[in-house]
Amino acid sequence: MSDGGDEPPAWSLQAGIEPQAWPQTARDATAGLRQGALVVSPPFIYAASADHAIHAVTRAWAASPSSQSGAVNVVSAEGRPPYGLIVTQTCDLVEEGKPKRPWVQIAPVYLLFANSGDRTKIQQGRGFDYLVPITGLTPPEGALWVADLRVLIPAEKGWLVGRETLAAFDDEAGYDRLAQQLGHRF
Repeated sequence: MSDGGDEPPAWSLQAGIEPQAWPQTARDATAGLRQGALVVSPPFIYAASADHAIHAVTRAWAASPSSQSGAVNVVSAEGRPPYGLIVTQTCDLVEEGKPKRPWVQIAPVYLLFANSGDRTKIQQGRGFDYLVPITGLTPPEGALWVADLRVLIPAEKGWLVGRETLAAFDDEAGYDRLAQQLGHRF
């Protein structure tokens, strides 16, 4: 793409995408995946201001020397969600032909302990449009595994190489519901 000028843009996401340079291992890692796959121990990173911290994770980070970076990067496995749900559409994830989408979006998945009324609402898709019940994992009594669509973490597809993946849903209805929730939300 050119705007007619001789100078390249100062910064371009597109300019860094060179399909011929993609490792085959990264292409292979996504070949068998679909929207709704779970990955074990996903990254958890987001931008924040130490001076205006909101979430408990952000407030803890604000007191650390790394707060000067402006990026909350939870490094310890204990501080990150145990699973992540790939929400990238399957066609963009697998990309047959010439690849042009090097990232996937991952929503954190965690155990939500809630009263039976809230659990029922979440399972029925009422009142919590940002929570997706994960039926492929068995929760303890009084809890529900959920994917939280309020935070989507980008991960380059090469990060998926060698990662353990699982099915997030017991049946196709779960995958269909995920697609519907994502469609309504985004």
